[in-house]
Amino acid sequence: MNENEIKKLFDLVYPYENLKRNKKEDKLWEDTALCSGYPGVILFISDYLKKKNLEGSIDQYVQKMIDAYNNMRTIDLSLFSGLSGVSFALSIIDYNKYESLINQSTNYIIDNLMIFTNAIDEDDLKFEDYDLMSGLCGILLYLIYYYHKKPSKRLLNKIELSINKLLLIYDKNKFFVKSQYFFTEVEQKNYPNGGFNIGLSHGITGFLAVLIKYSDITNINHRTKINNYKNKIYNDLISDGYNSHERYVWPQIKTNSFCKNEYAFFDSWCYGPPSIIYHLYKVAKENHRINDKTMFEEMMKNIAKDIQGITSPSFCHGYAGLLTIFIEFNKLAGKEIIEENILNSISEKIMEFYNHNDFPFYENHYDIDSGRKYRFKDLGLLTGISGIGLSLLHLQNQNSLQWFQVFTL
Repeated sequence: MNENEIKKLFDLVYPYENLKRNKKEDKLWEDTALCSGYPGVILFISDYLKKKNLEGSIDQYVQKMIDAYNNMRTIDLSLFSGLSGVSFALSIIDYNKYESLINQSTNYIIDNLMIFTNAIDEDDLKFEDYDLMSGLCGILLYLIYYYHKKPSKRLLNKIELSINKLLLIYDKNKFFVKSQYFFTEVEQKNYPNGGFNIGLSHGITGFLAVLIKYSDITNINHRTKINNYKNKIYNDLISDGYNSHERYVWPQIKTNSFCKNEYAFFDSWCYGPPSIIYHLYKVAKENHRINDKTMFEEMMKNIAKDIQGITSPSFCHGYAGLLTIFIEFNKLAGKEIIEENILNSISEKIMEFYNHNDFPFYENHYDIDSGRKYRFKDLGLLTGISGIGLSLLHLQNQNSLQWFQVFTL
């Protein structure tokens, strides 16, 4: 990979005049969204400047976010589309510099947390009520991170109340969602009786990830209870998986009528086995389950040797997310589980999508309902060049901003 290729990504979003021009062609662009707006872009810019030891400023980008919020009537609290994502990005980039702004935005989140939590109807649950992307899990992921920066009894109490609401839902129905709330018409037809999402971005693994982060707080109440739930979800997830073609896999949606031979391999960050295995490994490591750790290491090795279902360079559902999971899994294991040559080969896979004489990485989208395929320019973190750039930089030099924490890694 040529340094000029990553610099081309950087030059699309920095300085600000470049971003201003290019975002006009980004159909997903939302000023304040971590997934597709300024927060994700400034993570990439800041990481690039730090790694290349360059001077630069993101203040103009930050001001644009402030201006956008000043014009809003209602404020989204979520991680990937709302205020939690903005606050998370600024906290990672430079908490001390932006402390006043971060505290102001986070106090708003804290003030409204219980309104969001209490509005969740466990008998009529939607993915965006609880999930990592738009729901309570994503908000809590940020607030737990913020608590380590600025602990307070008030914040910890509210986090605990929201965690307890999620535990109640898990006990009652394990985050069962009716088919009418599934994202696409095809999913609604395929799962007419509803079901349970297993994955990280919209499912049970996302809740496990939040419990893992929550238990890192030293003074939480009811630690034994939280550990018991982590182990319960751990055991439930293992029992939900099964062997298929010499691999251990999970259904993206679990239903009572699910047929194992219907499974399509999809080794992505958002839905796939790699992110599930990563979080199961965390629990196994904490509980000194040596045999389970070895089993998960072998699972991850098998995935790395035969990646399935990935057709995009992006972070969310592509090679960039998988590359970052593998890098962080090696750090978690404290040894090289995924060999360097495999990491480099994934980087090469990403670069196969690179366009030298055009926009570097188009995002290809398949509309499952209409059957239409189309591609578009995307500057963002989740499915665009900022997420790809961060992953490629991370492979080069892992002494970076902790940007991957927004992905629970």
